[in-house]
Amino acid sequence: MPGGFEVTMSLSVDQAIRKANRLAKKGEGQLAEQIYKGVLERFPGNKRAIAGLRSLKNPQADKDSQVDQLISLYNQGQFPEVLTRGKTLAEGYPKAFDIYNILGAANMAMGALEEAVENYTRALQIKPDYAVAHNNLGVVLKDLGKHDEAIARYTKALEINPDYTDAHGNLGKVFKDIGKYEEAMESFTQALSLAPDRKDYWQSFSETFRSVSFGAYNRQLAGTLLSLLAQPTVVHPTDIAGSVINFLKLHPQIKQIIKTFSAGDIEKTVQESCNILSNIQLFLRIIELCPIPDLDIETLLKSLRRNVLLNIEKLSDKQSILRFQISLALHCFTNEFLFDETRLEKSSIEALALEIKTSITNKEAPDPSKICCLASYRPLHRYQWSHSLVVSEALKALFKRQVSEVLQEESIRGRIPCLKDIEDDISLAVRDQYETNPYPRWINTLLHHKPLTISEVVKKLDLRLINEHHSFSDRPDILIAGCGTGRHSLDTASRFLNSKVQAVDLSLSSLGYAIRKTKELGIANIEYMQADIIDLCLMNRQFDVVESGGVLHHMAEPMAGWKVLTDCLKPGGLMKIGLYSELARQHVVKARQKISEMELLNVRDDILKFRKEVIKSDDKNISMIVEEVDFFSTSTLRDLLFHVQEHRFTIHQIQSSLKTLGLTFAGFELVSDETKKMFKQYYPESEAVYDLDLWHEFEISNPSIFRGMYQFWLQKSV
Repeated sequence: MPGGFEVTMSLSVDQAIRKANRLAKKGEGQLAEQIYKGVLERFPGNKRAIAGLRSLKNPQADKDSQVDQLISLYNQGQFPEVLTRGKTLAEGYPKAFDIYNILGAANMAMGALEEAVENYTRALQIKPDYAVAHNNLGVVLKDLGKHDEAIARYTKALEINPDYTDAHGNLGKVFKDIGKYEEAMESFTQALSLAPDRKDYWQSFSETFRSVSFGAYNRQLAGTLLSLLAQPTVVHPTDIAGSVINFLKLHPQIKQIIKTFSAGDIEKTVQESCNILSNIQLFLRIIELCPIPDLDIETLLKSLRRNVLLNIEKLSDKQSILRFQISLALHCFTNEFLFDETRLEKSSIEALALEIKTSITNKEAPDPSKICCLASYRPLHRYQWSHSLVVSEALKALFKRQVSEVLQEESIRGRIPCLKDIEDDISLAVRDQYETNPYPRWINTLLHHKPLTISEVVKKLDLRLINEHHSFSDRPDILIAGCGTGRHSLDTASRFLNSKVQAVDLSLSSLGYAIRKTKELGIANIEYMQADIIDLCLMNRQFDVVESGGVLHHMAEPMAGWKVLTDCLKPGGLMKIGLYSELARQHVVKARQKISEMELLNVRDDILKFRKEVIKSDDKNISMIVEEVDFFSTSTLRDLLFHVQEHRFTIHQIQSSLKTLGLTFAGFELVSDETKKMFKQYYPESEAVYDLDLWHEFEISNPSIFRGMYQFWLQKSV
């Protein structure tokens, strides 16, 4: 091709190819072809010239190939490179709406929200029915606080594509943010109907459900809640149990049972009531999974348990109530047999246990209904016969929970490594408490569906660092000091990408539970060890992240323990701490004073005795305890009111401690959205949330905001 050869003689190869590329994009393909061929006459193997010729034959394929490269760069997090290449590509393909969509996503990832709006708007000018760009523009508008405009964009995306899952989910999120909870639930329900495996939507749905008040029972919603509770890692059942029960109390049949009970007629209808409850699947599932923070339901279950026991021989159709009996027995095991018993019940259950043992000794199959009856009063693993009994299919779930899992934990205990024998007197007393009552007993938990780097967690939590350019490890070592029964360690292990977690606790019972549940969930990045915080210096290790929630305030010397944890943290590392608030726990202080006055001990009988005192108390400070979720299981109640050691803190005390330890406050976690909004109304300045003096003022005006605990992040000086 002489023409092409002449052109390239006066140009470098790079210049020639760039000129050919420009000509091709302008539509002057013939001239571009001459240049490419001229290059190939001199350099037959030149890949760029070969690709240029190929693109002339299929320009759309060339453009699509470059778009695919942009997407690949975006997925690798190379956002500046996406912007550089994307802008150049957009010049050559000014009508390519998908390029502007990618530019919008890259700008959004870099925090350039206004530029992202421009990109998405440009894409929609080219292609007004581009549902993806409408959705993405909605995401940016939501982040800019333009909720109405975001809703309009999501709505438009759904007009174009009614089955657009992300648009339904994003619409739910913006409705949730502005307090339109019923609309949010409807949107999340739509998203889940299209993508039932999306754990993030299940979590958003459960969070929203807790904020909705219902006027009537809805069967469809009951089915959705049942699906939610069937999943082991999307929600803490205790977080939604109160809301689920309030919803279930609107069920016509449950309302009637409660009414019958209130009228004192439950003894006459025990068979009928158990039959009805046996067929309400959502009711059975929630009582199986966690304690129920509702005295009406507790009193009903306690009465049904007693009446089944005392009338077990008279019930006409025991098979029809077996499903309810199993769920009740699972519930009682999970709340650690919190319900009080009359003398008649005690003697009746002893007689029933002997009857079952005799049947088994005589090689007779025991009545399944009687086994369930016993299991609602006493843990089955206590009876030697339970370890070898051939269990029917109907009772397998019950025996798994009450027998085989307990035996697994006992087997695990003997293989747990120990850093050093526990010697501190308070630590020994605390250990003994949790050996008897591992805290808390749980079945399902919430895990993070998408692990993040430390930097991404910092951004998500809006933490303020000493140096925002500090480099964190991409394979962080994390210490959980006081992991209890494993929920904390599992939460952290699933939160941080490529993390390795060392979890320690005083109690072997708690650790056995934690290890069993960790294996059950298939989590492999946690190692467990028995240790006292005060001895952790013996590990001779430093960690990228150290977390200790609700542990330091149970030590003899909290500051000594906190100093050890600080020494275990790398310079620049992050620490999460949970401490009791002096202001928020005044009702607990009053209750502990009452316990002291009554000369009650930290033993089961006295715990249950005081619980009855709380329920009937006219003292507002004492009766408030009933509002605590921890009031509804033995281990949590013991932890709440009867702990062998408890310290409480003010924010000013925390401030003083941080100065002593060389730690800097980075921000609170687990403060509710409503609390954050209230705080910003008091103190609208952007940096106010990092000012502990302001939080101290705010807490004085709102003393219940840290009713659970202060939970906050810190950074160690570099």
